[in-house]
Amino acid sequence: MPIEDQQEEGQPRVPNLDIAQALFSLQAKCTTDAEKEAAKQMLEKEITNENMAPFYKHVCQEMKWPVDGKKLSQMEEENKKKVEELENKIKDAEENLGEIEQRDAHMERAEYLVKIGNKDAALTSLRQSYEKTTMLGHKLDNVFLQLRVGFFYMDNDLISRNLEKASSLIEEGGDRD
Repeated sequence: MPIEDQQEEGQPRVPNLDIAQALFSLQAKCTTDAEKEAAKQMLEKEITNENMAPFYKHVCQEMKWPVDGKKLSQMEEENKKKVEELENKIKDAEENLGEIEQRDAHMERAEYLVKIGNKDAALTSLRQSYEKTTMLGHKLDNVFLQLRVGFFYMDNDLISRNLEKASSLIEEGGDRD
């Protein structure tokens, strides 16, 4: 099956690993100036389009770039609105719905936090979703998302822990069909 078709199936493709690749390209010594400029433009475009305030702060710190306070506050305001909306969805699910809907609401919040680059909050939310998950396939989806977060941030410890967890779940009988 072509990769284009696979992207339309299953889990959302968060985090966008192209963004991590662009940051890596900017930091690599072997990258040409033209490649660095293209990576910088792509990074700035994606950060702005997706309102990635937490990741913007991370990139500015990593690259020693000045922070555009106006841009940051606009993105943070958008993030705050969306997180509040997702928190209300979780609260509603906990008060009125079942475990599956609660897990889905936590997972939706986690995916959003991953998307905007809020690593710590995303991992906390993923753990909360994992605790509410009973089906092995959904547990694997959660672990695979944590793996992608590890790859995005080049966090070898997170990658190792989640590879072990995925292996253990697969041994339990989780299937990915």
